[in-house]
Amino acid sequence: MGEMRKGMIRVCTLDELKARGKMVVSGARCPILVVYHDGKVQALDNRCPHLGFPLHRGSIKDGILTCHWHHARFDLASGATFDLWADDVPRCRAEVRGGEVWVEPEARYADEAAHWRRRLGDGMAHNLGLVIAKSVLGLKKAGVDERELVREAALFGAWNRDGWGTGLTVLTALANLSPALSEEETYLALYKGIRRVASDCDGQAPRRAREKLGEHAPPYATLKRWLKHWTLVRHRDGAERTLLTAISSGASPGRLADLLLSTVTDRTYADGGHALDFINKAFECLDVIGWEHAADILPTVVRQMVMAEGREESNSWRHPVDLVPLLEAAFAELPALNEGRRARPGAWRGHRALAEDILADDPATIVEALKTAIREGAQGAERQGHRNFQHAIGDDPTRDLRVSRIPKQEWRKFAEPRGRQIAARLGKKKKRSRVTPGPKNNAPLRRPKTQRERFDAHDRDDQFHAHSVKRIRQHVPTEV
Repeated sequence: MGEMRKGMIRVCTLDELKARGKMVVSGARCPILVVYHDGKVQALDNRCPHLGFPLHRGSIKDGILTCHWHHARFDLASGATFDLWADDVPRCRAEVRGGEVWVEPEARYADEAAHWRRRLGDGMAHNLGLVIAKSVLGLKKAGVDERELVREAALFGAWNRDGWGTGLTVLTALANLSPALSEEETYLALYKGIRRVASDCDGQAPRRAREKLGEHAPPYATLKRWLKHWTLVRHRDGAERTLLTAISSGASPGRLADLLLSTVTDRTYADGGHALDFINKAFECLDVIGWEHAADILPTVVRQMVMAEGREESNSWRHPVDLVPLLEAAFAELPALNEGRRARPGAWRGHRALAEDILADDPATIVEALKTAIREGAQGAERQGHRNFQHAIGDDPTRDLRVSRIPKQEWRKFAEPRGRQIAARLGKKKKRSRVTPGPKNNAPLRRPKTQRERFDAHDRDDQFHAHSVKRIRQHVPTEV
C-alpha cells in the first residue's frame, strides 16, 4: 500500500498516470485500478466482479472497460455493467492534489444493501445462479435479515408465475429449516430455495392481478359458501375475487385457513393431495414472511384448487370397488372411534397383525383393520408407518392414501417378516454371464438377450419390491 494521508492513498503523479494510462495500487482489502481516460481519473476495484480476473489486463475504448476473460463490459465512469450476468464494479473516490493522484483505500458500492437487493432481482428475473449466489452473500454481509431474502423470493415467485410452484414449496421448506442450520448451511439453503423459485418462473407468464369484489364485504359465512361454489364449478376468477375479499375484510389467519382447507377438501384427495399440500405450504410461507402479504401469496393456490381433479372423479377409485362411500362412512365414525379407545396412548402392540391386514386386496378389509387399530389405541404415526410400508412393497387400491412421514422405529416390527417372505419367493439369484472384451473379442460388455426372457412381469415386480425392502432395512436400527 502506498503512502496514506487523511484516509487516502498516494498513487503517483498525474503526469505518470497520463503516460501509463492505468496503474494498480494495493488497497485496504483489494487491489485498486486507477485509470486516466478522457481527461478524468477513475478508480475502481481491479477484480472483475464476474469471476475475479484482473481488470488492468483488459482494454478500454470509448469509455468502456472490457475484461478479457469472459468479455464482460463496464462503463468506466460509473462501474455499471452492460452484461447482467456479470456485475457492477465497486468504485472508490479519486482526487488530484498538487499534481498527485490520491484514491480511497477501499472500493465499495454506495449502498451495499440496495445494490445487492437489485442484483438479487436481476438474478431471479434472468435465472442467473451466480448472480443469485453473490447477491445472497452480499445481502447477508450487509446485515439483511434472512426472512427478508425469503420474502423477496416468495413475492417474486408469487407474481412471476401463474400459480404456486414447487420452487415456492422448496423455498418455504428450507426457510423453516433455517433456524436449525449453521451459517454456511443457511446460506446454501437460501441460495437453493431462491434459485429454485427463479428456475420455476423462468419463461413463465406472470400472474394476472384480480381485484376484490367491492368495498363492503359480505359476511364470512357467505364468502365461505361462495368460495365452495366457485371451486365446485371451476370458476377461477370468482374464487380468487372471493378470497381477496375475505383477505381485505381483515379475516384472521385461522379463518383464512378454514376458508381454503374446507373448500379444497370438498373434493376427495384433490389432485393427489397436492392442492392441499400447496395450501399448507402457502400458510407456512406467510408465517415466515408475514401475513400482511396474504393478498400476494394465497391467490397463487386458487388455480390448482379450482382445477384439481378429485379422486371421486377417477375411474380407479370408483371401479371395481367404489372407495368414496366406503371412506366417507369410515370418516364419519372417526370421532366415536377416538373416544372409545381401549388402551392408553403408546400401549398398542398390534403392529405385525396390522401390517398383514393392510396388505390385503380388499379395501373393506383394510378399512376395518385401520378402524380396529384406532379402537384399540393405535396412534396416528403408527398407522401412517404401516400405510407407507404398504405402498413401498405392494400395490393396492388405496395406495393414494399414503402419507410422507415414516416412524423409523416401527419399521422393523413388520418389515423383516415381509422381506423374508419376498426373498423366499425370489430364490437364489443366478449369476449374469458377460462377454469379456480382449484381443480376440472386442465386443463391449453387454447383458445376454436371454436376460429379458428370464423375467416375466410378475418376477420384475417381485424384484422391485424386494429391493425396496432391502433399502428400508438399511434405515432400520438393529435394536428397536
